[in-house]
Amino acid sequence: MVTAAVEGARRGAEETGLTPPAVVAVTVLSSLAGEGLASPASLAFEAVQAGAAGVVVSGDDVAVVREALGPDALLVVPGIRPIGHGNNDQVRVLSPGEALELGADFLVIGRPISEATDPVAAARTILKEVGLGD
Repeated sequence: MVTAAVEGARRGAEETGLTPPAVVAVTVLSSLAGEGLASPASLAFEAVQAGAAGVVVSGDDVAVVREALGPDALLVVPGIRPIGHGNNDQVRVLSPGEALELGADFLVIGRPISEATDPVAAARTILKEVGLGD
């Protein structure tokens, strides 16, 4: 499935004269605990071997997946919650700083910003938390 997605993205980009997008595969959803599945590191390794540029990986698994894949694979981490923010339906969460420290490349931060009374202030607070804000 991953190989087909990567190949389809490559062909589509080629036909339109665009650079192919980086295809990432999902390992274990951050709203699930992950019992009964193959290890996220092995799922991630298989996805990258099939051509994916990286994986979407839960907070609990960032470090082990980064170790398994090395520095070149992209790690997208959902379920990010700023310090002091509730987990909502996410089971496997990290703060933005923790995720980056463990090797995340991209963070998915939805509700802490979209449901905030002041989304701009919420985003600025998160940027400050990871050393990118003023």
